[in-house]
Amino acid sequence: MMEVTKQLLLNLSLLLVLLFFFQMKMEKNTKALSVSSYRIYFTLSLLVCFLLTNTVSPEYIFDLRQIPLTLIGLYAGLSSSVGLYFITIILRGFLGIDSGFWSTVFVYGIQVLLTGSLHNWFLSLRLRHKLFVSIGFSVTPSIVWFTLSANPSHDFTNDFWISYLLVPIIGTLIITYTIELIKNNIALKEQITKAAKIEAVSHLSASISHEVRNPLSATRGFLQLLQDPTLDEEKKRTFSQIAIDELDRAEGIITDYLTFAKPDQVNEGPILVSETVKNILSVVTPLANMNSVEVKMNIEKDGKITGDHAKFHQALLNIIKNSIEAMPDSGVLSIKITETPTKAIIKIKDTGIGMTKEQVHRLGEPYFSTKGSNGTGLGMIVAYSVVYSMDGKVLVDSHIGVGTTFTLVFPKRKDAKKESLPEVMNII
Repeated sequence: MMEVTKQLLLNLSLLLVLLFFFQMKMEKNTKALSVSSYRIYFTLSLLVCFLLTNTVSPEYIFDLRQIPLTLIGLYAGLSSSVGLYFITIILRGFLGIDSGFWSTVFVYGIQVLLTGSLHNWFLSLRLRHKLFVSIGFSVTPSIVWFTLSANPSHDFTNDFWISYLLVPIIGTLIITYTIELIKNNIALKEQITKAAKIEAVSHLSASISHEVRNPLSATRGFLQLLQDPTLDEEKKRTFSQIAIDELDRAEGIITDYLTFAKPDQVNEGPILVSETVKNILSVVTPLANMNSVEVKMNIEKDGKITGDHAKFHQALLNIIKNSIEAMPDSGVLSIKITETPTKAIIKIKDTGIGMTKEQVHRLGEPYFSTKGSNGTGLGMIVAYSVVYSMDGKVLVDSHIGVGTTFTLVFPKRKDAKKESLPEVMNII
């Protein structure tokens, strides 16, 4: 008896090992479990069962073949269960054509027809009902064998039958539950993928709105200034040109986002950092004046880098604008431009409200903003993305109540060899 129980438990262990590898394979898949997947697993399980058969009488050979024969019909349908049934008959025939063989033909023939026919109904059940149904079909062959073998010539102990009934129940329970778990995980992945696509569209729409609002706000401000009758012609021409440039930039932003899914070739070229910064400062001057922010610019060594000028302009504008908005009650914005033999460095420092370590670490995350409900965080996402696309780095040093310093480091050439940045700040 003990030897038979050990053999059945070994049989079950190997089925569970196969299930483990099946689970690893299937959970990497983003599509629903296919019929072929069930066929492969249950066919391998059947072969394992026949390799670990228990001969308990000259004509009766027991193993756990009822588990794969039951579950393939319930999960894969009639055609799959019939196919595995014929494989079972062939393998059992190699062990001998005796009364046990014909019992196998009869009992499993009826079972595969029933389980295969109930396939659609079974899949519509709840988990606990599936467990009860699969266990019921799995132990049915054991009960039939017990009935057919109930005569004095078969020395089967009660312990044997308890073991032969209990092990299939445990095996069927574990395998059915695991298959349902795999199916639920795959379905959850599909839902997450769909949700991510919807969220991406939402982010894109919000980002377009956010990025276009900046140049439109600047244009509105300069158009309002043009209504001042005391302005001389020179200032009117300057303000008009800035407004036109900002509208052109808004058009460029919209074009970039609309072609985001199918990007064109990047318009790379040489960029003079100081010239770009000056252009940005002319745009944000009304905002700085409104917040009583003093702007200081220090050009130690003017750096020239390579990249898309429009995107670089947008990234710097987002950071400078955020720095000004971090000083709602006046402050000083300092911009310093310098370079090393291979790097161009831009330091943007404000004396604003500052950020905590956690806030610094979350910069660039979707919808994270230190402005609360007034911000989306998308401006910093764009800034970080542009800097990284130019092989640059963004270093942030911030202290609550003291202010924040953004250090942007760019290679002078995109193929320039990376070098370590000198310790110019205490990086958080």
